[in-house]
Amino acid sequence: MRLTSDFYLKAKNNAKKGCVVLGFDDGPSPETTLKILDILAEHRATAVFFLIGKNAIKYPDLVREIINRGHLIGGHTLNHSANFGTLSLTRAEEEVMGGIKVIEEIINQKITLFRPQFGVSNPVIAAITKKNNLEVAGWNIRSYDTINKNAQKMLKRITGKVKDGSSILLHDRVQNTVAILPDILKDIQNKKLHICPEIDW
Repeated sequence: MRLTSDFYLKAKNNAKKGCVVLGFDDGPSPETTLKILDILAEHRATAVFFLIGKNAIKYPDLVREIINRGHLIGGHTLNHSANFGTLSLTRAEEEVMGGIKVIEEIINQKITLFRPQFGVSNPVIAAITKKNNLEVAGWNIRSYDTINKNAQKMLKRITGKVKDGSSILLHDRVQNTVAILPDILKDIQNKKLHICPEIDW
């Protein structure tokens, strides 16, 4: 499900003109994050990582490595709980801002970018993001990398949709994503597009 820009809260789904955004959710992961960073470095590509707070607490060195390699970081809640969309205002704000504050303490930088888990959009989340001046990041290409176990089908789905302004939702915990990432990057570059971390604000 794409998080739409007119349903409760305004989300940014598109890359800047001439660019494609790669967004990696759910990290950091000791199994995959460094592999992803190395592949991005080989292709001189910069991405945005939407980190879960509890994972950042476990692997702070990986959080710092993401920043040290020049990538952007956004929040992706503290616990990534399945009932996020039904939480009260107080509990939802604890999830959103708790995750962000954890990351800020690790990297000593302010985080203003947030991606709701599962693309959840409701009045509670809209109120929280507005109150805390957060930019909400959506996407316009979903890879289904957590569902599709066939790496080549996943690659074909993504490359068949990539165009100017694409923002691709990927996950930093999926080995198949690591496996096909070089081919995704080559496809983007073959289409004469740039890989940029900034969504078109």
